[in-house]
Amino acid sequence: MANSFNKSEQLIKKEFELLNQLKPMPKIHDYYDLCSLYPTATCGINFQRNRYKDVLPEERSRVRLQYFQEDDSDYINANMISVHKEKYISCQAPLPSTSSHFWSMIWEQETPVIVMLTRTVEGERKKADAYWPLVEDDSIEYGPFIVTLKSTAKLAYITVRTLSVKCTKSEEERELVHLHYTEWPDFGVPETTHKIRELIRLMSYFKERAYCKGLSGPIAAHCSAGIGRCGTFLGILISLEKLVEGEAFEKLDIVDIVCKMRAQRCGMVQTDSQYQFIYRVLDDILKEKQLKQIKNSSKRLSLCLSLDDLPLSSERESNECSDRRTCSFSLSTDLSHMSSKRVSQEIPCKP
Repeated sequence: MANSFNKSEQLIKKEFELLNQLKPMPKIHDYYDLCSLYPTATCGINFQRNRYKDVLPEERSRVRLQYFQEDDSDYINANMISVHKEKYISCQAPLPSTSSHFWSMIWEQETPVIVMLTRTVEGERKKADAYWPLVEDDSIEYGPFIVTLKSTAKLAYITVRTLSVKCTKSEEERELVHLHYTEWPDFGVPETTHKIRELIRLMSYFKERAYCKGLSGPIAAHCSAGIGRCGTFLGILISLEKLVEGEAFEKLDIVDIVCKMRAQRCGMVQTDSQYQFIYRVLDDILKEKQLKQIKNSSKRLSLCLSLDDLPLSSERESNECSDRRTCSFSLSTDLSHMSSKRVSQEIPCKP
């Protein structure tokens, strides 16, 4: 059956086959081949910092740590994904030995929201490690950063954590949000698009709040390896970004979007079902008439969501933030059970 894009499931599968011809999926290489393809990722201790030895970051788009010890390196298994106007970080789930590197990246890039798309254990296999405190008000030191879990709110398949990150070198402290989405199976897709659309709405809402506080870096997303589920999620965001700017649905080139993502991080969107899921999410948004074409005179046009039914700290905050960004589409999420401590903190907007 055709969707709102007038493309059948068979046609979308053929698109994915074409995509794999244009930008093939990575092959299994031996160590010596990997050394020639990814010199930094396989150099010395860096190779031990990769969760999967065959999922390595492209050198040209690799995120480079700015501050590190003399006996360390600037390496982290992460790439900057820049296809349209917004930038995103796609990375592997941090290892216990790389958690300090991960928090260095989050701090240096001024990331306001971390989106985690995997459970820590799936099918009795370790997929990720916790890199945050598990108990509210507890703190853990990761290198020069002290991370404190300020609050936790659990929705269906989505856990919202508010984290405080303090840099011991400068004594500066920031607050960011960790969105942990657990519905998505490895190599597969969720049964429906409902929760992933709620996740996008939450991500945009908290990104907007952080922007009002002066934290405007790229969203950081990861699954286990940082290519399958993560690539699919970022493909959805980039597609929405283009649609919000007014690009015609029939002209949206998802093959081109994924191909460009793969040029920046090899293997993005691993399966045809994940590729089809990009269409499913967009199709459901279109069918429910959630997407609106907007005109935004702001120099910083961005994907954002309707905040009308979310609790804001004051009318002043709502008005000032709306001057900066115009809402584009709305997704329903019930946040009524989240405490005022968790949602309605006072957020002064920049003048």
